[in-house]
Amino acid sequence: MKKLAIIAPVLILALLVLMAACGPGAPKNTLEKIKKEGKLIIATHPVNPPFEFGSGTGVAGFDYELAEAVAREMGVKTQWIKKQFEQCFEYLQTNEVDMVVNAVTITPERTKTFLFSIPYYTTGQIIAVRKENEDIKSATDLKGKKVGVQKETTAEQFLMKMGPGELQIVQFDSPDDALFELNRKLLDAVVGDAPTVQFDIRMLTNLKLVGGLLTQEEYGVVFRPNDVELKTEVDRIIQKLKDSGELDELIKKWKLDLPVEAQAPAEPAAPAPK
Repeated sequence: MKKLAIIAPVLILALLVLMAACGPGAPKNTLEKIKKEGKLIIATHPVNPPFEFGSGTGVAGFDYELAEAVAREMGVKTQWIKKQFEQCFEYLQTNEVDMVVNAVTITPERTKTFLFSIPYYTTGQIIAVRKENEDIKSATDLKGKKVGVQKETTAEQFLMKMGPGELQIVQFDSPDDALFELNRKLLDAVVGDAPTVQFDIRMLTNLKLVGGLLTQEEYGVVFRPNDVELKTEVDRIIQKLKDSGELDELIKKWKLDLPVEAQAPAEPAAPAPK
């Protein structure tokens, strides 16, 4: 009887908490929750300059400033959660974050699982090699080579579509890691997002870009499939940033208006998850 006397109040308290969460004042959706709490929780993997990279204990970059502009328009503050790229989506699915901002490519496969905002940036994959390399000029020249990519990205999917056994694909946690290995002559080439690769080789002066864009891809903010209200609000703000010219200013600030001419994919490769 003593045990029941102890358990009963606990059960009553749990029931009261549940009733409060489902009461008339509880948020009806994620957007309402964000505005009620005054906080937008964002997941990112900050090893993708100039889009997102670590800055002290925080985050910086184009995506960071875009998301901060979205939060300001919503009248809330941000909380950034730094995780591995694939973990960002796990945190989104388990409701630990409100959205993912990480230069994520919008693809048919991804839209089966997630909602995406309207596109905020268009780019593609490109090849980097060492400056003395004259053998690799296009994707077809990658056959038989050792090529580095960030895992779970469109770059990896593009190379996999070239055919099994056609080349050796080496996975890395970040594009930086792959480019460092190329700089050390441990790879023949790296394929990655053009803005990030171009940004990094400004410091890795032994490397160069070859060819044009291998794919054409659009980046979007990622949401859970039921967060239609949040997507609609973020879409409205992104469109406002486009119309006002603020988005173009951010693109120029981070030198993302790249002088790289797009070209048709060198190999048949449908866009795949970033």
